[in-house]
Amino acid sequence: MKPNELLLYNLNLYEQLKKLAEKQKDLISEDSEEQFFSLFAQREELQRKISAYDKKYRSLLGRAGNRPGDQKSRELISKTADIIRYILELDDEIETLIREKRDALLPELRRIRNGQKKGGFIFSAAHGGGTDYLSFDQRLRPDGQYSACHDRSR
Repeated sequence: MKPNELLLYNLNLYEQLKKLAEKQKDLISEDSEEQFFSLFAQREELQRKISAYDKKYRSLLGRAGNRPGDQKSRELISKTADIIRYILELDDEIETLIREKRDALLPELRRIRNGQKKGGFIFSAAHGGGTDYLSFDQRLRPDGQYSACHDRSR
């Protein structure tokens, strides 16, 4: 491959990376963690490809005496740099959104960690001349769903 072909290929990979970063930012707002992490894995794969093509490009440059290349090369490098800056800005925004979501969830996590219950009520029913009290609580399961628990006491 020629240097410009490698630069163009990397530019296309960076454009794909940019689209994935934009989708990730949208997914944070939608609470779609699974899709977010799936895109994260795709981004990592693209970054591996970019690294491989960067090495090839640098190798070609080394043989050419480290010259930056022709006008087309400089344009491709400039476009790539613009996309990289944009991706970095998006990543900063994503990090901020994640931090805000985490901070919003901390009080709930502390409450759960301290064993407090979400809701709850007492139910009583006549049973064989006595009264049984059933306490129903909602407990957060590891899968993020609430389950009803009960405790019989007299």
